[in-house]
Amino acid sequence: MDKDGLDRRMLLGAGLMGFAGSVLAENGNTPEQQSLAEVESLKKSDQGNTEILKKAQQITGELKERLSNQETSFAKVFSQDPIPKITFKRANTEKSSWDRIVKSLDTTFKLTKDGSTSATLTDQIRRIEYGFIFKSDQADTDFSWQHVEPLLDQAADLLDRALRERSNWDDLAQKWFATMLEIHEYAELDKIHVEEEEAGIYEVPLQESTADYRSNYVTHLFNSLSSNVIEGIIDVNFGSKELTEVLNANRKGAWLAGLVPYTWKDQHFNGYSVHTYGKVTATVAQHAADAAETQSDHEFSTQGSFASSQLFSFNASMYSAAERMNGANAKKEWDQRNSVFLRRRTLVARKIQDIKARAATDPDGILNAGKRLEQIKARFQLDFRDALARLLVIQRGLSDIYGYDIPLPQQSEDLDYYDRCLLWTRQTMQWLIRFSRQEQCFVLPISIRGLIGDDAWLDGRSRGVWNVDVTKNFFLNMAHVRVRGLSAFVNINRRFDTLWRISVKPPMQATIQHMSGKIVTVDQSKVPPSQLARVGRRDAIREPDVVGVASLHNVSPIGIWTIRALGGMPLESDVQPLEDLSLDLLLSFRAV
Repeated sequence: MDKDGLDRRMLLGAGLMGFAGSVLAENGNTPEQQSLAEVESLKKSDQGNTEILKKAQQITGELKERLSNQETSFAKVFSQDPIPKITFKRANTEKSSWDRIVKSLDTTFKLTKDGSTSATLTDQIRRIEYGFIFKSDQADTDFSWQHVEPLLDQAADLLDRALRERSNWDDLAQKWFATMLEIHEYAELDKIHVEEEEAGIYEVPLQESTADYRSNYVTHLFNSLSSNVIEGIIDVNFGSKELTEVLNANRKGAWLAGLVPYTWKDQHFNGYSVHTYGKVTATVAQHAADAAETQSDHEFSTQGSFASSQLFSFNASMYSAAERMNGANAKKEWDQRNSVFLRRRTLVARKIQDIKARAATDPDGILNAGKRLEQIKARFQLDFRDALARLLVIQRGLSDIYGYDIPLPQQSEDLDYYDRCLLWTRQTMQWLIRFSRQEQCFVLPISIRGLIGDDAWLDGRSRGVWNVDVTKNFFLNMAHVRVRGLSAFVNINRRFDTLWRISVKPPMQATIQHMSGKIVTVDQSKVPPSQLARVGRRDAIREPDVVGVASLHNVSPIGIWTIRALGGMPLESDVQPLEDLSLDLLLSFRAV
């Protein structure tokens, strides 16, 4: 529609009323003149009807032609090829690999025992302490309860190492669990996605946009046809000429209807009856014509305004539908391309996830942390077990030697058992550190002959064995007296540089006095004898050997010692030259 035509229709409603008034003004002469004009109007009306019919036929032909064109375009739009179904399946080689992954997820890499949410979690997604049970080993009997400090240090190191393993487990297990969750979720969603593909997930948006485009096309088409029909009706029925003809026809009809009221005189026509209405004096016919003209003018203006309003409405809907149709067509074309893009993106994501799943499930895959977790847990349990083996031994030593009676946490399957043992170890170490800061060391020289007497010395020399009782009188005002090592010297009746071999066995039953005054009897029968093979004179230039630093550690000196003379070096069994043997005991104690 051109602008001039649109402006003309927008002004039609307002112009109809004014035009009707102008026609009335032009034809509002005297009753006689008006009657003559109305007669002429009747003649012209017949001619006008013929022209109107011709114009209506012309417009009808144009509408039919437009409708035919629209139907052709409509059929073209709705006869487009059907929406293609987009399917891209895994290749056979990839499908077989994926099937193996899915099978392994249901067997090797289950998150629960039977795969259900209510079942027991698998060991890999539990805390590393889960399932730990201490089992003693025959080799644990080699640990000595006297070796409190070194065993405690070793236990602390083992527990710290286990702590690092637990940290590694927590970090790796959480990552592995997150990976497994992702892969399990991906496997389940992939099953659903295959069904979605078969159901047309990639075609539905295109179907929607195609339907939207066609809907807007239909709206535009029929609004255009309706607009053309209304436009034709306005052109045929609401022009200025048509308004004049309608007014004249209505006035003529009213005038003819008003001819009945007339007067006769002596059988002769005496003129029309004249009446006054609303201060207007006129014949009945004239009153009827005036009323018809007013009514027709109002009716014509109202119908013309409604027709124009309908035209504006159809035009607005038509132009809006045209704009939406353009957008819908662009959306349809994009959805058609995007359905392929979406599928390609899915294939890329599926390919990457398949590779990730392989990396997490293949035995040598970088993301397969399950095997690494097994080794980490084995190391943790080994270190924890070895630490407990030491702690269980030194618990006795702490009580007998130091009077430390805080018990080691009871063995249990509680997940915090390791943490409680670690805490106990650290607290015990701090207590020992404080205890050792108040300790002193000294060397106690003991003459065997001087202590047991000449007779016992000579008797023992004949057998090469002496038993010496070291009493608590040597350690007055001392508590927690323990051996840290010993040295030995010989006294011979001639001067030469022979070195002697001796064996020293500490007391098998000994006593230890605590700071509290409590005296504890301890069994030291498993402490091996110390061997010395370079025992010489005390005034020798060479420093004496110190032995038993490890084996005699924390041994109580209070009790009966056994010393054996094994001969001289080079080898000789004669010990008769020995006049005396002396022991230097390196001791540690707390002053009372």
